[in-house]
Amino acid sequence: MVDKNNEIGIVFFDGNCNFCNNSVNFIYKKNKLKNLRYSSLQSEFSKKVLPQSVYQSTDFNTMYYYENMSMYSKSSAFLKLSKHLYFPYNMFSYFLIIPKKLRDSIYSFISKRRHKFIKQKTCRLMTAEETTFFLNSLDDVENYKHIFYNK
Repeated sequence: MVDKNNEIGIVFFDGNCNFCNNSVNFIYKKNKLKNLRYSSLQSEFSKKVLPQSVYQSTDFNTMYYYENMSMYSKSSAFLKLSKHLYFPYNMFSYFLIIPKKLRDSIYSFISKRRHKFIKQKTCRLMTAEETTFFLNSLDDVENYKHIFYNK
């Protein structure tokens, strides 16, 4: 169960993409307060809490980040969540001053080519502690629904 007074953010990512998985591994390691949770866009959790237009997509080119009753996508998602990372990575959040259209065009360029960047065929196994930060099931929906609906 999650402390309802503790603000957390949820990172939604393409669970079938090694570039995305490596990005989430990096974010997990650099998250100073361990107040971020992660959910594959293909998970039951994501299907239950995200808008239908997102989880029915078959091309998950976008990372989403949910915090304080707001959903962010593409570059805004990464830059908003970066404030939770150790220095110097938290400095990425300052790039939010760059116009969204420009940021998102760079994000889209990388996103469309992400499968070419990392050629590995397997993902590492998570430790028992790490699995507690990943939301997959309908039980997780019950435990985290307070951050989506009427705090």
